[in-house]
Amino acid sequence: MTGRDEDPIEFPGISFETLFNEIPCCISVQDRNLKIIRANDRFREAFGEHEGRYCYEVYKNRPDKCDVCPVEGTFADGQKRSSEETVRHVDGREAHILINTTPLRNGSGEIVAVMEMSTNVSELKKLQADLDESRKLYHSLFENVPCFITVLDKDLRMIEANRYFRETFGDIEGVHCYEACKGRNAKCENCHAEQAFRTGETYRYESTVTCRDGRTLDVISVTQPVVDDSGEITAVIEMAADVTEQKKLEEALNETNRKLLQLFEEVPCYISVVDRNFDLVRTNRKFREDFGVGVGERCYEVYKHRDDVCLDCPVLATFADGEVHQSEEVVRSSRGDRVNVLCYTTPIRNEAGEITHVMEMSTNITEIRQLQDQLTSLGLLVGSTSHSIKGLLTGLDGGMYILNSGFERDDMGRIKKGWGMVKRNVNKVRRMILDLLYYAKEREPEFVLTDVARFCTEVGDLFDKKAEDTGVLYVRSHDNEMGTFEADGRAMRTLLVNILENSFEACRSDTKDAVHQVTFSCKRTADQIVFEVGDNGIGMDQETRDKIFSLFYSSKGAAGTGLGLFISNKIAEQHGGMILVDSVPGTGSTFRISIPIEQNWVLRRE
Repeated sequence: MTGRDEDPIEFPGISFETLFNEIPCCISVQDRNLKIIRANDRFREAFGEHEGRYCYEVYKNRPDKCDVCPVEGTFADGQKRSSEETVRHVDGREAHILINTTPLRNGSGEIVAVMEMSTNVSELKKLQADLDESRKLYHSLFENVPCFITVLDKDLRMIEANRYFRETFGDIEGVHCYEACKGRNAKCENCHAEQAFRTGETYRYESTVTCRDGRTLDVISVTQPVVDDSGEITAVIEMAADVTEQKKLEEALNETNRKLLQLFEEVPCYISVVDRNFDLVRTNRKFREDFGVGVGERCYEVYKHRDDVCLDCPVLATFADGEVHQSEEVVRSSRGDRVNVLCYTTPIRNEAGEITHVMEMSTNITEIRQLQDQLTSLGLLVGSTSHSIKGLLTGLDGGMYILNSGFERDDMGRIKKGWGMVKRNVNKVRRMILDLLYYAKEREPEFVLTDVARFCTEVGDLFDKKAEDTGVLYVRSHDNEMGTFEADGRAMRTLLVNILENSFEACRSDTKDAVHQVTFSCKRTADQIVFEVGDNGIGMDQETRDKIFSLFYSSKGAAGTGLGLFISNKIAEQHGGMILVDSVPGTGSTFRISIPIEQNWVLRRE
């Protein structure tokens, strides 16, 4: 400082006083006694009036100077000084200030005063403290987070790693990531850290790492680039979570699910899962084999080929009350077979306990029901045939009596009559035994190519003698060139023999005085062979026509078993054909048997 204190220093357009007062920090000038001899407005606002007061009284409300006084030091050596102090403002608030002292010299170079400039750094100190606290927290989190964290440079060397990583993989100083984690001598072929440096993108991936004790861990890693203020990628941070136990649990769960799926698929019954719209959402292998895929279709469409929900639907009942329901149903497979099933329905619930689906498990009990029906039928058969056998035995006894008496009397007429009775009853026994054998043994047809004309001739020849013996006019007609058809010859022969026997018996039972006639013909259409057997015997009313193909029904009373036409109809159905009957009481009957020329061999084999 030069000149007298009262002499102002002039700046163009700006007075020294203005400049001094507007400086945005506290400025004071102190003499050698540490008295404040001048201060700016900012100083007075912060510390009050200064005239005649010592700096330590103003700054710190002390009765004596500070132990280390920067102003005193500057007076002593003429050097500028910087220090940081804690002071108290005039309003009592404590503040942290940054103090800079500089000597003021006269024209002779002597230090006549020291200017002290202080800047309030309280907010900065608070920010610094907060930053230090954040750094401590970050470091604590970085160190103690339960996953592996590393920071890599562009050479893929680890420049920092957290405690969990160091404990698991060892020291990191100067070590490449692939050396520490993979035990490799060169970087990985698909290095995600290197890709993050190159693209600046974040990568998530799964890998297997090797610990320093030799254990292997499955980890899920996230690689994130670290960018500086200029936008340059300076490092890559990699965070990896140990999912080894989760992977084991996942593998165990997958294995359990695989076994459950195998059980679902291979259980030897039909299993389907149905939603509230009755749509099939899942089916097992057995179901698909017999009913088709079915998924996306309504259960009643697949099972029963219906257009609407079944009456007394067990699925609907389970949706309604959440209980297990049982029912016995008759359904139809994709091949058209009727299947008896014992069905159980059980609810499937979501996490909230709401029923979202119903599982339907059905056991095929067709063979059991067939066996039950067969056992029932067998009992009926025994009862039904016992009377017929008794009548046949009586007829044989009668024929033998007349035959023997004819021999004793040497009466040829009685001999012929008795022998005729014996033959007739023996033939009835033979037919009954053949029918019983066919009924008792269930078997699949054995289809072979059969010459139609030759087959008709062989069957027709069987009744030439019967026609002669009964006096019935027997008319046969068929073309000699009708080709072949696929049929089980033995079964078809049984079918036609039973119907021809029925026609001859209808003529024999007719009491009207007329010439009785039985016709047997055959013709070929585009896709069928049509056999026709007609007679002008006793005929049948509507009720009889409706029942003739029922098991054990016979219009002959005790003279018939009720098996013949039942078996004939069954054979026709096995060939994919049908038998139509046209009959008028007292006029006669006509049986029309239609059999497809070609059988569906593939379907039969399945």
